[in-house]
Amino acid sequence: MTDNIKLDTNIVWAPGFAALADALSHFLTDLSPTKVMVVADFGSHTHCYPLLQQMLPEHGLVVLQGGEHHKDMEALGDILNALANLKADRHSLVINLGGGMVGDVGGMAAAMYMRGIQFLNVPTTLLAMVDASVGGKTGVNFNGIKNLVGSFRLPTMVLISPIWLSTLPEREIKAGLAEMLKHGLIADPVGFAELALAIQALVIPRRPLHELEFAYWIPHSVKIKAAIVAEDFEEIGPRKQLNLGHTVAHALEAEAQKAPITDILHGEAVALGIWVEAILAYRMLTLQREELESIEQACLALVPDQQLEVLIQAHPDDLILTMLMDKKNKDGQIRAVLLRKIGETLIDRPVTIPEMQWAISKAQERAKLMLQNRPKPTDQ
Repeated sequence: MTDNIKLDTNIVWAPGFAALADALSHFLTDLSPTKVMVVADFGSHTHCYPLLQQMLPEHGLVVLQGGEHHKDMEALGDILNALANLKADRHSLVINLGGGMVGDVGGMAAAMYMRGIQFLNVPTTLLAMVDASVGGKTGVNFNGIKNLVGSFRLPTMVLISPIWLSTLPEREIKAGLAEMLKHGLIADPVGFAELALAIQALVIPRRPLHELEFAYWIPHSVKIKAAIVAEDFEEIGPRKQLNLGHTVAHALEAEAQKAPITDILHGEAVALGIWVEAILAYRMLTLQREELESIEQACLALVPDQQLEVLIQAHPDDLILTMLMDKKNKDGQIRAVLLRKIGETLIDRPVTIPEMQWAISKAQERAKLMLQNRPKPTDQ
């Protein structure tokens, strides 16, 4: 494959248009699917599909409404209906073109249709490239609970290319960087420090984050996650550390859907969740103050003022009510991933309701002060 790099058994890095076309051509030739169905959302259909369309044989197309709140049974049903109408068989292929929402629901549809057909992930957001498309988690939200229904099923291939990054607004880039920082926090202290420094070097003078050296950082981050997944595919043990920040993050996402609170991207919620859970780790474990301060600086640089307000305005008891429904819990008790230090985690750490209330309240107090002192940019 021209200029392509294999990052893992089923993950290919295609650095440009020619490399992407070459990788896709080889994949389709080798697989020889009987039918092809592309799943996209409105954003990826507008900005990415016209380019991908040129590389594909005749195919069906499903365009979903974008956003986490549309990752539901209705979207899943739309894809399954489209596959049935296309008369897809067990040798057919689903191509998920989009961010994490598209990959999650499209992957689940592929896992369910005729008890499983093959699927290709072509992630178009930074967050999907480094996290959501890698690892074989599929699912939909149900009864107001994130990813309550889902399955583990690896894509036949993940085809990652930076050519899609130019279609993304700065806010989406920041959301993806939150997951990349998470990978450093759990497994690569040096990488975390270097990436945090690179982000600050652009954020402080308000230079565009598109200037980051993504040709290095994306493959680096993907390799970290792929190695963890290879060790523990079904999240029995070590893979749980990838949930760092997500106990709080999923609660913030649920809270953000309540009017009149604004929307929040998954990566923004993860950045806030990592920070709140780092406050917990500082109190409960051995995380040092200097480490907490570096985490705060790195994570909050990625969260716009409006999304910081989601945390500030949320009532701790409402967030905790959602956390008590989290799939990581056991015996009705909140279980979180906490940092002993940067680069070392403790999984399944029980957290009492008073401990979580304390951490949220501390974060809210700190966030209010930071918001008051932040310079007001002309464009978030």
